[in-house]
Amino acid sequence: GEFNWIRTEAASAIDSAGKWDHVLPGFTSPKVLWTIKNEPDIWDQVRWCVLPHDYVNLVLRGVYDDGYSPNKHEEIIIPTTDRGDASGSGIFDPIRNQYCMELVNTIDPSGRYAKSLPQILEPLDICGSLSMQWMKDIGLLVDANPSETSNIPYIPISAGGGDNMCSALGVGCVEPGMAVLSLGTSGTIFGVSHSPPSSQVAPFADACGRYLPLVCVMSCTGVLNSVLDSFFNGAAGNEDNSSSSEDAESQKKRWTHDDATEMAMHHPPGCHGITFLPYLTPGERTPDWPHASGAILGLTASNMALAVTNPTIDSISCDKDTPPVNPMAGLLYRAAMEGITYLLAEGVSTMKQACGDGFQPNCLLVVGGGSHNQLWRQMLADVLGMELRFPKESDSAALGAAFQAGAAVDAASSNEGKEKLTMEEYILRQSIEMEEEVVRPTSDGKTLQLYQEGREQYRVYSAKLFGNSER
Repeated sequence: GEFNWIRTEAASAIDSAGKWDHVLPGFTSPKVLWTIKNEPDIWDQVRWCVLPHDYVNLVLRGVYDDGYSPNKHEEIIIPTTDRGDASGSGIFDPIRNQYCMELVNTIDPSGRYAKSLPQILEPLDICGSLSMQWMKDIGLLVDANPSETSNIPYIPISAGGGDNMCSALGVGCVEPGMAVLSLGTSGTIFGVSHSPPSSQVAPFADACGRYLPLVCVMSCTGVLNSVLDSFFNGAAGNEDNSSSSEDAESQKKRWTHDDATEMAMHHPPGCHGITFLPYLTPGERTPDWPHASGAILGLTASNMALAVTNPTIDSISCDKDTPPVNPMAGLLYRAAMEGITYLLAEGVSTMKQACGDGFQPNCLLVVGGGSHNQLWRQMLADVLGMELRFPKESDSAALGAAFQAGAAVDAASSNEGKEKLTMEEYILRQSIEMEEEVVRPTSDGKTLQLYQEGREQYRVYSAKLFGNSER
């Protein structure tokens, strides 16, 4: 709720400013503009405008060592950021690797915003070192005499990176031809591009010196959760039981995503012509349809009958103590999964259009909770027409952050004559574990044809219902 409020308010700020077609409401600068106009007293107190990890770097470097206000050495501690997070500000020119000062000064003619911006560092840059106070606090200076500089360890601090930029490093997505698909409550697709993207997608920069176009859809695994709760378990699946024995009994009766998937697998691709528009949030970010809502379309007496008269599905239902509350639940679960998949496929197409030849992925690295679903894996490969691989590390952003720091420190400590690796070269030398399973598109022409028809029907329905609702 709070995110949607911020997004709406920022969007209003963009609309009132005009000529901001390349800036997304979730970026930093629209929020700055909104604060300047609506909370001027707060804005007058702003010293720096930095993102959380840049603020943490400031603190580690000692800007607050003398207390909760900047110390006397503030003037020599300059806030920094990386290309990736700078590109999420809405005021960064990824081609020239610098802020667009004309836009900055348009947002805030007083100059405060310009003075508050962090310095943009390159991927292998070090932003500073751990302060003496922090070294004392964590026990690194117990036996050291601070007056003898030779006894004081040097702990470098790298520039760091944004979550998606670090996630790309953590799964090894550092070369064109690769992209990452994250299947969580929202769905995110990003990948390396040689060329800068247009305003159709988030124009991020990556952690290696290239571009990282990104598309985010709000309708992903949360849609499947809603279908499971409403069509399989109903009110009984959401009840709050007071005793542990009652709770255990309730869990036996609850339908799980594995159960729902097993039922969905017995329905064909295309779902007998039923299309599920998955915009349940409500609204959608890509495409920018804030007023979109979910819909189940294409129902006929014939396909409704097919949904409830499958003998195999009947046998699955008998294995549970209670059948789904809706007899069409299995088909609707598959239809919802197909709808989300078509939405993601449209996102990939938008990214290709936005980047041209610079973004042409042939392999997707799939992460997130939804990536474990076997039906969805094959469906994604078939609809997207790409090979899917699955990194084992669940927290790829944390692993990527460690890689980023390691590469920066390695580069900083490289002696003359020692090979100095680029960020890309450093990542490609790391051992990143993948699952053995590689999912490739089916060779079955009928299946591919049904998905193609289903995707086209999805496009038609979506455009007719919500195509004119863009901000």
